Amino acid sequence: MQRGSGARAFVILSNLKDHGTTIPGKEKHPMKKQEIFDAVVKHLLAAPARSVNHITDTCVYRGPNGSKCAVGAILPDEIYDPKFDISSEGTGIHSLCEKYSDEIPYWMRRNVMLLQELQRTHDDPENWYDKKRYMIQKLHRIAMYFGLNRKVLPRLP
Repeated sequence: MQRGSGARAFVILSNLKDHGTTIPGKEKHPMKKQEIFDAVVKHLLAAPARSVNHITDTCVYRGPNGSKCAVGAILPDEIYDPKFDISSEGTGIHSLCEKYSDEIPYWMRRNVMLLQELQRTHDDPENWYDKKRYMIQKLHRIAMYFGLNRKVLPRLP
């Protein structure tokens, strides 16, 4: 896993106004790291394909026919805005947190490194072949790296 984005994550996290678990009035259902991982894994394993803008062939948070990427799957509906999928600075979770920090829930910003890895897993087309074998392997590595329980994942072949 790439770890070169630590400085950006520090900037995002250090700019937060509230150092508690939630910002009052902004979050109805804050998720913990394990809950994020479990929800995204279930989503990715059930999804038939990546959430893609078929015109630009780029991954999007919310795509056609109700498809969602790894982050889009847990991004609350009342917060999602189509502008999140179109940005000259990029649409990765770091860019999203930097550009729309007032709109993105604190619990997502606090877990930006995990979300980045889950987003990369979704975005890599190789992970969608061979019955998602590579995706499952990658998700096991992510769980180990972040010290998460892997019970939601199928066993490695």
